[in-house]
Amino acid sequence: MRRLNGVDAMMLYSETPEIHMHTLKIGVLDVSKVDGYDFELFRRACLPRLHALAPLRYQLVDIPWKFHHPMWVQNAEIDVDYHIRRA
Repeated sequence: MRRLNGVDAMMLYSETPEIHMHTLKIGVLDVSKVDGYDFELFRRACLPRLHALAPLRYQLVDIPWKFHHPMWVQNAEIDVDYHIRRA
């Protein structure tokens, strides 16, 4: 486990439903000229590589009664369906 530092905690505490303190990453793939491509193939190709993305290995956990800043739990299970979606 790793405790949030002051800056990370400030960013977390500054979030409101109207003000988001995070960023969003979107990838747009043009596969119109790729034979045999489908989303499930892309998803399966990503699965073995997700462990290399450190931010996806951590999960934020609150401390009971808010006695201190939340902590990062390492080696959290990656929710692939949450992180890799098709729009």
